Amino acid sequence: MNKTKLAIAIGALSMAATQATLAAEFTVSGVIDSTYNYSNNSNTLSHVEYGDRYVATITYEADTSSPDYFYTNNYNDYYGYIQSQAEWYNSIQSIEVVVFDSEGGIAHSSLVTVDEAGLTYSHSYAGNYEIDYQQSYGDFEQVYFGIYTQKYDGQTNEQKQVQLYFYSDALNLVLDVNSFPQFPTQADIDSGSLTGQVWNYDYYYNSQTGVYEQWQYGGRIDSLSGEIPTEPDADGDGVPDAEDAFPNDANESVDSDGDGVGNNSDAFPNNPAESTDSDGDGVGNNGDVFPNNASESADTDGDGVGNNADLNDNSDLSATVTIDGNGSNVANTLLTNGLTIADITTAASVDCKVGAKNHGQYTSCVGKTLNSLLAAGSITDAAKGALQSTVAKSSFGKK
Repeated sequence: MNKTKLAIAIGALSMAATQATLAAEFTVSGVIDSTYNYSNNSNTLSHVEYGDRYVATITYEADTSSPDYFYTNNYNDYYGYIQSQAEWYNSIQSIEVVVFDSEGGIAHSSLVTVDEAGLTYSHSYAGNYEIDYQQSYGDFEQVYFGIYTQKYDGQTNEQKQVQLYFYSDALNLVLDVNSFPQFPTQADIDSGSLTGQVWNYDYYYNSQTGVYEQWQYGGRIDSLSGEIPTEPDADGDGVPDAEDAFPNDANESVDSDGDGVGNNSDAFPNNPAESTDSDGDGVGNNGDVFPNNASESADTDGDGVGNNADLNDNSDLSATVTIDGNGSNVANTLLTNGLTIADITTAASVDCKVGAKNHGQYTSCVGKTLNSLLAAGSITDAAKGALQSTVAKSSFGKK
């Protein structure tokens, strides 16, 4: 495979890896400052040399939840330090490393992609033979973001890594970034503050030579580029439009009860029947008979006087007053305390029957209540006379 065909092959692999929607992508590059061959001198990979330039591209979806794996080892007794490790799986979508020789040709490249089908590793080499193969595995835990922490002599040192390791193939990208695992941020990329190093290790069987060959190279990161795409946010409230119940209102983003009123403005965010409480009494306007009166919210008998102020929540609201079953033409007036004339005269009739021994005592007793209503201005003289006549019609106490 010539260099042109190899570049096309790598580009095709990169395109396949990025067809899915990517949350973020960044590229680091640097100069190879270390190479090592583990096999014999006939190793055909020895063409990667000091000074060759590498480019590593990582595509990932940031995972800010708790680590998928965490452990701590205490080596205080033997080595004087405590080591802990945290790992986030299923975040990395692809890792690609390409090494260019001094002439701009591809000396070595490797690509790892992770999708629902599993993990696929591909590598290609330029030189006197051709290798280009892929192997798929279902082990997603072999590619991950990781934090390795050592506490030694009262000091804590952290190492952040994009880690690939499975079977004989390994890649280790060590990043000096504090905002892990949300790394790098766009600010990191724009400022170029990301530093670290890349190590790539490979092991394979060369069918042409019959030799298992191992190879490792690496170098410090000296440049950083990339862009972390952000989802549309029309109102700029920090909540993506796809997740914002009010994409054009910067003051609202959630509507828990689905009533069309955002939680910030909804006095009852979990009640779809209510959203406003004008008088602040804790009862929504839709259910509050007195939405502008904080002292009242219910009116059981519908007489217009709230239950708290109403001396009778089940007033007799008949048009005219009836006493002991006898009707009158006197209007049944509603008083400000929630009582009607019928409420008062009916109560008086019931009470007077308890103590009266005859019809005369009964009518006299009810008459006292009528006099009180007259004195209070609740009824007129004519109304009092009509009601007194109605009381006289009662059969109570008559022989």
